[in-house]
Amino acid sequence: MRIDLNSASLPELDRSTNAASTSTAASKVPPNAVGPRPVTTDVASFSSGAEGLSHLKAKLEGVPEVRQQRVDQLRSALAQGNYPISPEHIAQAMLADAVRKLG
Repeated sequence: MRIDLNSASLPELDRSTNAASTSTAASKVPPNAVGPRPVTTDVASFSSGAEGLSHLKAKLEGVPEVRQQRVDQLRSALAQGNYPISPEHIAQAMLADAVRKLG
């Protein structure tokens, strides 16, 4: 593999004063200058899909993770003995969950 290091193809490697003035014309700051460098800023823009997703996420944060009213209803039914418990239904749900996780 050939590496071409001539100053015509890479003006930043030319150490002459003429090449330095042409290669740094865009930056206006000499490479050996001391002090702060010019500040550049990055710009990011969101697509409409990302904006929609952000809006949905904000809406979802307003919804409680636990439906407290439903939890209170079930707790009350269990305490009063009004909640029917079906061992067959529980076993089927456990098996379905295991199959879903493994398969």
